Amino acid sequence: SGMELNNFEDSVICFQDFNFGKNSQFTGTKFRGSANFIDAKFDRETTFEKAVFHNHVNFQRAEFFSVDFKQTKFSEVARFNEAKFIEVARFNEAKFTDGAKFIKTEFNEVSFEEDRKSVV
Repeated sequence: SGMELNNFEDSVICFQDFNFGKNSQFTGTKFRGSANFIDAKFDRETTFEKAVFHNHVNFQRAEFFSVDFKQTKFSEVARFNEAKFIEVARFNEAKFTDGAKFIKTEFNEVSFEEDRKSVV
C-alpha cells in the first residue's frame, strides 16, 4: 500500500537523490527539521496531504509522477526550483506561510484551488 512515515524529529531529514519507487504516503507527517528532497524521484502516486513542514523544505530538481499537497502546511519557504511534475500536481488548500519558489519548474497539470466553502 506504500510507505507511511510520521513525525520526523531529526534536525535535518535527508532524502536527497532518493528514489521512491512505490506509492509514497506522507499523509499527516510532521517534518520538524529541515527536509531535503533535492534530486529525489517519485515514480508513482505521492501524497503529502495534511503534512506539516515546520522548517525549510527543498524539492529542487525533484521529479514527481503525480503528487497531492492538499492542505499541506509550509511554515518556511518551500523550494520547487527546477522540479518536474509529469502528471498532476495538486496544491489545493495548501498554506505557504513564507511563500514558495517555482523557478524553472515544469508542470503538466497543476491546481491551487481553495475550498470556497471554507473561505470566510
